[in-house]
Amino acid sequence: MIFKPESYLLDFEDIESQLERGSYSKNFKNGILICPNVLYCLILGNYSKSLENISKSNVESFSLTREENLGFRAVTTLLNKIKVLIGLNPPLFITPHIFTKFIHLLWDRKLQISEKHYKRILELFRDEFSYIQEEEIKREILIELDNFRNKVFGISEASLSVLKNRKEQPCIFSFSDKVLCEYNEDFLYVNFKELMEFIKEEDRRNKII
Repeated sequence: MIFKPESYLLDFEDIESQLERGSYSKNFKNGILICPNVLYCLILGNYSKSLENISKSNVESFSLTREENLGFRAVTTLLNKIKVLIGLNPPLFITPHIFTKFIHLLWDRKLQISEKHYKRILELFRDEFSYIQEEEIKREILIELDNFRNKVFGISEASLSVLKNRKEQPCIFSFSDKVLCEYNEDFLYVNFKELMEFIKEEDRRNKII
């Protein structure tokens, strides 16, 4: 299935939306496989939030970019809604490859992240997000994927593909839509870019109202 943000997040009461919410929730309960960009926005956003109650005189300046803030709000809006509808925090999964890509994203931002902030971000990830489960994938398994060998998948998409095949009807929450080339109704796909656009559009509508 392809996730429709408006059906899940806007509480429409029509039968179709209710059925879609119920169907989506089943996939969410089976596990959400997250890409590096989702992980990055989730961790960086929570780190920024953790600094709000600390005196600015006691900490170096740190702020999210507009895109990072939008990404954080998109991720947390969805995860909070899922928790309300299924009654628990959905299980989240990554692989060592996705964690490595997450670190690369932090390093790409290193001009804006001091050594102290970088260290604290990693400590926050270790201490507050231990519930994110990490599953090992051997390189031999990745190399056997045709879409990886043919350069359709990068390492992140390949990792998500392998994880998806280990779960029963999970959700893939990804910035890349390349995973859809293997789509055969065996997972729910949440497009991170589309979710961010949905949040942006809702902001615009609320300003008009």
